[in-house]
Amino acid sequence: MILDEWKRLYSNTKTNSREVAIKGFWDMYDPEGYSLWFCEYKYNEENNVSFVTLNKVSGFLQRIDLACTYAFGKMLVIGSEPPYKVKGLWLFRGQEIPLFVIDECYDMELYEWKKIYRMRSKRSV
Repeated sequence: MILDEWKRLYSNTKTNSREVAIKGFWDMYDPEGYSLWFCEYKYNEENNVSFVTLNKVSGFLQRIDLACTYAFGKMLVIGSEPPYKVKGLWLFRGQEIPLFVIDECYDMELYEWKKIYRMRSKRSV
C-alpha cells in the first residue's frame, strides 16, 4: 500500500466518495504492512462545551501531524447535546502505533486505542 496514493484519492474524491474512495481504500489496503485502530477519548463526560471539545481535537490533530508520513486518521465529535463524544479511526504503517508518535504526542494517552484485528483484505461497497 502506498499511503500517499490513498491520501490523494481520499482528498480528491468529491463525488461518489463511498463508491470511489472507500472501494479504493479496500483495494489498496495491505493488512500485513498497515494496521487500523479505533480511538475514543477517555474523558467524554468532560466534553460539555462544543468549541472546547473541538479545540481539544484540533490540538490533537496538530500534534499528531508529526506522523503524517506513517499515518492517516479521521476524528469525529459526535452529538448535538453535551457531553460530546470524540472518536477516531486511524491507519498506521506497521502493526503497532509508532513509538515516536506515542512519545511525542502527549494526547495519545488521553485516548483508548483498540486495534482492529479481523478485517477483510477486500470489501465490496
